Amino acid sequence: MIVISKAAEYNNGLATAYSNVSHVYKAEKKYEKALESIMQSMEIAYKMNRNYAIITEHVNAANILLNMNRAAEAKVHANKALLLAQSLKSYPEEEASAHLALATIGEKTKNWELAYAHYNAYKEGIDTIRHAEVQKTMQN
Repeated sequence: MIVISKAAEYNNGLATAYSNVSHVYKAEKKYEKALESIMQSMEIAYKMNRNYAIITEHVNAANILLNMNRAAEAKVHANKALLLAQSLKSYPEEEASAHLALATIGEKTKNWELAYAHYNAYKEGIDTIRHAEVQKTMQN
């Protein structure tokens, strides 16, 4: 898909392909390659101003960096995702994912205040999403 997307100059497909490749590398524990791929995807997302992709790729980068024991860099990416998601108010699941990444960073770095605050924010976000889904189902 990368080759085809490059040949067709289809940036959306290229970003998706890099993101997908990153997940494969992460599963194979090839974290350097996973990080490289996710950064390529993120670069395209920024150029195309694709907010959803920017948020998710920052969260993905944070999770990869955590696997590489690079918590400070992971925190930067998770915070960027969280700030963008909060400012747009359109991506509650992705905002919750950013909170979960920050909670995990807090846990790994033994920053219990960070872990506690963001885990609670994650749970609150997930509960809000579920509540909205239940309300919609009941209305239908």
